[in-house]
Amino acid sequence: MSVRPHPKKGEGWWIIDYYPDGRKGKRVRFPLKGTKGEALAMEQDLRRSPGQVKNETSPLIKDLISPWLEYYKNEVAPSTYADARNSLAHWLPIFGYYKPANITQKSINDYKAVRLEHIYNEKAVERGEEPRYIKKRTINKELSYLSSCLKWAVQNGYSNELLFQIRGFPTKQIRTQKPIVLAARQMAKMYEVIEPEYKLLFLLMADMGLRREEALKATAEDVDEFHETLSVFGKGNKERILPWTTDRFAEELKKTLDKRQSGYLSINQRTGKRLVQIRKVFYRAGRNAGLNRDVNPHLLRHSCLTDLARKGMSPHALQQFAGHSSIETTNKIYVHIRSDYVGEEVRRLRRQR
Repeated sequence: MSVRPHPKKGEGWWIIDYYPDGRKGKRVRFPLKGTKGEALAMEQDLRRSPGQVKNETSPLIKDLISPWLEYYKNEVAPSTYADARNSLAHWLPIFGYYKPANITQKSINDYKAVRLEHIYNEKAVERGEEPRYIKKRTINKELSYLSSCLKWAVQNGYSNELLFQIRGFPTKQIRTQKPIVLAARQMAKMYEVIEPEYKLLFLLMADMGLRREEALKATAEDVDEFHETLSVFGKGNKERILPWTTDRFAEELKKTLDKRQSGYLSINQRTGKRLVQIRKVFYRAGRNAGLNRDVNPHLLRHSCLTDLARKGMSPHALQQFAGHSSIETTNKIYVHIRSDYVGEEVRRLRRQR
């Protein structure tokens, strides 16, 4: 083995000459970003690894990616699949030339340490802005995709099971604050200013509490106008029946059904196909509504469910409405909203005056 500067990627990148099957096997060049000390440490890690391999015929991780992605595409939502593909740019150059059994806890820890030093707004930094580093939450997602790939390899006989569990950063280090929900007047203003072709899509999340993918996949065939309900197919393709929650949703839905009796409720007006990229739509609507914050589909759903909880919907009804698989999820996020004892007491005393 040898360690030398990468000839193309520039400063901070190294090439490790590596023989995963020993000197008589194929030679590969393993790229790594970090200090020279980290590259030398990785070289030593790889040098020790061949003797630990249990299955000498197992392929390299890079050779497992295509069949794993083919499997994964049918198991998760399109957005999750796209995120998994995007994550390959970060962990595949590091782990691609490993055999699954070569991965150690040290190599995982090294990856976490190197990724924490990566800046994801490099172009903005070049313009003079402050650097923003990769978050621990992002690194945990990347490691979860690597773990999924390795578990698939074990289940399909490509590798023996790892002797340890791949772990990211502890939950207490990545826990984010719950987003501050939008007020009813803010939602009303967004509905007023959003482009007409996106109004129904907006209400599917803001009034009906649908997830992004659920809203995009909703079709005219899912609508029961007689009972005023909407069939929603959520995670795991589980169906739930939701009653229409507002008059404005009913009116906007009728406008759409008058135009189209079948197919997706929300379509790209230019292509006639299902919408895919919608983040900028809500960004524009938020700015046009005078909101000094980014608005995304999940915030609309969260604001809707919070409003229902505040109005007194029971936890079990809210669980069914939201499509949560466990009541614990509902309780953890929304039940505290209904337990405003101090607020109720203050309002009671105010009414007595």
